[in-house]
Amino acid sequence: MGRMSKFLIPAFGAILLAGLAPQAGHAEFALNFQPGPTPPVPIPGTFTVSCNRGADANCVHGDPTNPANRDPEKTPFLYQGVTDGTSNYWHMIVGDPTKGFAQQTYIRIGACCIFGFLLSSSAGDSFNGGGSGTAVNANGVGPLSPTVASGSGTANPERTQIRQITGIQSSEFYQEFLKSTFLNKPKITQDIVSADMSSKFELDMSNIAYRGAAATTTAPAKFVNTVNITNPLVPGGGGFDAAAQAQNPQVSAGRYTWTPGIGFGFSSGTYTHAEGGGFNVNAADWKAFYIPAQNTCWSYKQNPGSAPCTP
Repeated sequence: MGRMSKFLIPAFGAILLAGLAPQAGHAEFALNFQPGPTPPVPIPGTFTVSCNRGADANCVHGDPTNPANRDPEKTPFLYQGVTDGTSNYWHMIVGDPTKGFAQQTYIRIGACCIFGFLLSSSAGDSFNGGGSGTAVNANGVGPLSPTVASGSGTANPERTQIRQITGIQSSEFYQEFLKSTFLNKPKITQDIVSADMSSKFELDMSNIAYRGAAATTTAPAKFVNTVNITNPLVPGGGGFDAAAQAQNPQVSAGRYTWTPGIGFGFSSGTYTHAEGGGFNVNAADWKAFYIPAQNTCWSYKQNPGSAPCTP
């Protein structure tokens, strides 16, 4: 496995290009937090980065012989190119599922190339890269912006698989976001088990496509919401089951469609809900998801709330 700086990754992987048509069917990958089923894609511009995973204990920023350049961030990290025999994909794993957080993504690679760099065909409006040996890390300029500085929220959802877990399965808390196919919507689950209560939340949209005849706006997603009180101090216990006890229930989750946009890889599409309206990614407040202490100065020099740092 090559050891390269995580700082360099956006310069190679996040420039975007439109494909020839919106996503057609492709083989799905197993989302098991393991390296992809093939070696790194043997085409120019790809490489593998493995940090803090087994023997790959360290990543470096710049000269690897300088101890000061060792990445202080010890989160396990894998970045590689893989293929399903038809198309190529960027594959990334962040975290460790046994430690309570992990995220795995496959993003379809578009056609080649801009300034010699391979392109993602899904990751929104972001422009990361430059010619003549100069790389512009646009996400590092404005990762809290949803448009040209980051592409946040503007991706083509039909060209990516995603799995993210928080907590440890069969422990007190476990939450999972699972988009196991390219063309269909995700399944979201949350389980809480303690000495006093247990609860289960499940929103399964995995049988609903984003567009076309299968993108129904009439049938909602499968929805489960239960609470069971087990505290012995609560007389008779108690609980709640939305399916049986909710008054005037109306489940609207999953009743939305996505229309391909005019951005690279058909990104910047439009989400429309059956009950009207949609989600405006340009109005989203991404700061609510941002923790300054977890972002080092060298990776994001405009890090709000952090100590001043030298570029």
